[in-house]
Amino acid sequence: MASSCGAFHEEALRRQRVIDKKRAAIHRLNIVKEEEERNAIEKARLDAEMKQKRHNDKMKELQRHLSAVKSDGKRGPAEIPGSVMTNIRRKEIALRNSNLLIGHPRALWDARL
Repeated sequence: MASSCGAFHEEALRRQRVIDKKRAAIHRLNIVKEEEERNAIEKARLDAEMKQKRHNDKMKELQRHLSAVKSDGKRGPAEIPGSVMTNIRRKEIALRNSNLLIGHPRALWDARL
């Protein structure tokens, strides 16, 4: 009878090891699941922040555009680039030498809009 008790005890120890392994595996799975949930929440928060930032940047750009446009719907005075101004001056000289007339450079620049 003493030998049969040893077999039962061995079986009980084996079952306890199986139960311990199962508990450890469940614990590891819970840790991984919690970490994934934290990562998902953090990603959602970052996505929301980026979306809000893009929205704010878009609104700022729109506000800058609206402030650049006058209340009557016309654009404010635009700066004529130097290369364009040089071309206008050259054409003006060529037309003047041909006894033709060219308008003011600002009028030409505004007419292109």
